[in-house]
Amino acid sequence: MVALPEEQHTTLKLVERATEEAQATNGGGRAHLGASLIGDECQRKLWFIFRWAVQVKHSARLLRLFNRGAREEEVFNFLLRQAGLSVWDVDPDTNQQWRVEAVGGHFGGSTDGVTQGLVEAPKAPHISEQKTMNDKAFKNVRSKGVQESKPEHYAQMQVYMHLMNIDRALYQAVNKNDDELYFERVKYDKQTAEGLL
Repeated sequence: MVALPEEQHTTLKLVERATEEAQATNGGGRAHLGASLIGDECQRKLWFIFRWAVQVKHSARLLRLFNRGAREEEVFNFLLRQAGLSVWDVDPDTNQQWRVEAVGGHFGGSTDGVTQGLVEAPKAPHISEQKTMNDKAFKNVRSKGVQESKPEHYAQMQVYMHLMNIDRALYQAVNKNDDELYFERVKYDKQTAEGLL
């Protein structure tokens, strides 16, 4: 019998390597601290990230997870529109994803959109923030709410609301294990948002 070569998954390794090599870099990091990070409780970590102390290279698996989250935004928006809500997933002025920035451009982010027509407040626009999560994280956010279970997501929405002058947000999560959905309305907290900025 002919021995099998040691490398059993050469095509898989090729795909993984190509994914990792395709990571966008701009010489060390973003030119700003991102809204998705601002809620991290470790200020030292944020300080190092902002100053490009470490260049982060993500694994192919993690990059696929990031891409899954981005693809899921289309699903959320489809579901919202199907239910009769208005969804603006791009800024009509730029035809690009909604962007915010502050502190002379040193802070910024991109929200998933703006939604209007919620049963709870039909006329009020809401920042739309959409997340995918595993079963454990999903059950935790469903049980405790976004502010307690996902403070980084709560902080992200607070700065978006502050910078876009919108006083409500719609947090949307999907359980990647079974596709269960969780929606939560979040009110703007000026003190929190200004403190983060």
